[in-house]
Amino acid sequence: MEYFKILSLSREPFSNSPDPALFYQSRQHLTCLQRLEMSLRMQRGLNVVIGEVGTGKTTLCRQLIRHFADDRAFEFHLLLDPYFTSPREALAAVAEQLDPKLLSGSEETRDIKERIKQHLFQKGVPEGKTVVLLIDEGQKLPVFLVEILREFLNYETNDSKLLQIVIFAQKEFEQTLQAHANFTDRINLYYVLKSFNFCDTKEMIRFRLRQSGGENGIFSYFTYPALWEIYRTSNGYPRKIVHLCHQSLLMMIIQNRSRVGRRLVRRCGRRYVYRSPHIRWKWTFPVLTLLLFTVLGGGILARNELASDTIPPAAAVSALLDSPPAMDEKKTAETQSPPEPVLPGPPEVLGQVTIQPSETLGGLIKNIYGSYTRELLQSVMAVNPEVSSPERISVGQTITFPAVSLAPDGLVRGEYPVRFQTASSMGAAYQSLREYAARWDIPLRLMPFWTPEEGLTVALVLDECFSDEESARKRIRELQPDMPDMPQVLKDWEKATIVFGKPFCLQE
Repeated sequence: MEYFKILSLSREPFSNSPDPALFYQSRQHLTCLQRLEMSLRMQRGLNVVIGEVGTGKTTLCRQLIRHFADDRAFEFHLLLDPYFTSPREALAAVAEQLDPKLLSGSEETRDIKERIKQHLFQKGVPEGKTVVLLIDEGQKLPVFLVEILREFLNYETNDSKLLQIVIFAQKEFEQTLQAHANFTDRINLYYVLKSFNFCDTKEMIRFRLRQSGGENGIFSYFTYPALWEIYRTSNGYPRKIVHLCHQSLLMMIIQNRSRVGRRLVRRCGRRYVYRSPHIRWKWTFPVLTLLLFTVLGGGILARNELASDTIPPAAAVSALLDSPPAMDEKKTAETQSPPEPVLPGPPEVLGQVTIQPSETLGGLIKNIYGSYTRELLQSVMAVNPEVSSPERISVGQTITFPAVSLAPDGLVRGEYPVRFQTASSMGAAYQSLREYAARWDIPLRLMPFWTPEEGLTVALVLDECFSDEESARKRIRELQPDMPDMPQVLKDWEKATIVFGKPFCLQE
């Protein structure tokens, strides 16, 4: 019997396979996906995603394929292991991915290149498709394959590349990029995946349990100290988090426990995880022994030179035994707590909205940015190349909206918007706007904003200017009392908050 059935789960929550259904969309992974999608739709050519082992690169690659699964305008090909021993072997592997009919078995290197070029032209121009080559384990790319990919990027029409390339690689790939400037210059998107912070670690564990069919009480399997220990021991790397959670649950079942506690996680960490934050005590006994002989020997040799108030050698040894040995402060700090990952900067894309009946592109722009200008329209059209004209959008079509600020510096200055709801995605926020607009006759709009701590947030707010808190609260009292959510005044903005669109009190 599988262990997850003992826990009343429908599937294994901490499987180490790249299952898209268990993909936790952290803020950085979601940002990376959005930027990759925009780059592929704009046919910009080369994209590189860098990350340490276990940061979710392979899962992100599968998620990207899944994201475009219903879009017939895109054709994806995946190269799992790019290590080849010769240029012909590499070209043959790429050709077989694109179309097995391109090879007959006796072609020379030049002939295979020409057939690939003709195939890409046929797909990109007459058929109007975007061909994407995904390369996993990119740090294995041999030098000759880097040069081949550079040649592929030269296959282009007047306005787009015929082949889109996305490379997922470990940090070692940076050395390859540094050694090939003519290849690095062609990179459109370069994204570095970091390890999770504690909040993402906790939410990832809960998300996987929820996706595995857990009931409401399922989250109590891990105590809060256990979650913190998982974060510290794994250093926030998703693969280690998954492995440690799996082993902890197994140990809980074996020991007939009802919850995973901190000690159990620590025991599993010492046994299964390669790097444990408690390894600093490994050298405690040898260091104490060395210090013991050093203090005793130094006390005997320099006894006559010691001042009258110097601690005797025996007392010094006793003090050492009562406290951990002194170590390099920098190394101790690194082992006690993993470095806090740096949060991604402001996004390039706010999200997507699917067109519904009677909606226009101009109306969407007005509701999202608080204004409609020619510059805004051009910015939206630039990231939606499939839209030939703003008048020619159809129901069910998905529109991507870029992160554009119309304020002088993008910062919030003395405004007190009235907020009804908050969402983490543009699609959910716009749906709330539709529901409110259909029921109440009040001016509403969306307000996307970004903070270093929370990332991108989309608020549903009144489309009115309030330059002081009292005016905003007075307007709230005038609203209909039967509204489902009590509006709140947004205030106490962080200094680094960036609002996208037009600030409320900024005149047109």
